[in-house]
Amino acid sequence: MWDTGKFVSKDPYQDIALVAPYAVNWQIKQSPAGADSAVPTDLVKLLRIVRASGYRGYLPIETLAPSDKSYDPFAVVPPFLKQVREAIAQTA
Repeated sequence: MWDTGKFVSKDPYQDIALVAPYAVNWQIKQSPAGADSAVPTDLVKLLRIVRASGYRGYLPIETLAPSDKSYDPFAVVPPFLKQVREAIAQTA
């Protein structure tokens, strides 16, 4: 299972592409560098990698809570899900 929030490197998308053919499941996070990063995941780039790998399963998402604990999943999850769905549509 590839957790896209654990690729803390100079080019996380290159690293994700290297392991993508071995994925049996994905977990798409809001940032490729995890909760400590403000850099958002380039969802179109990520979905192109997922599609090129031949993966055909579910794409679970995970939103990231800020360190100040003011996380409201009802405010955060729907917009992120919409972004993921738009990226899926753009890469179809």
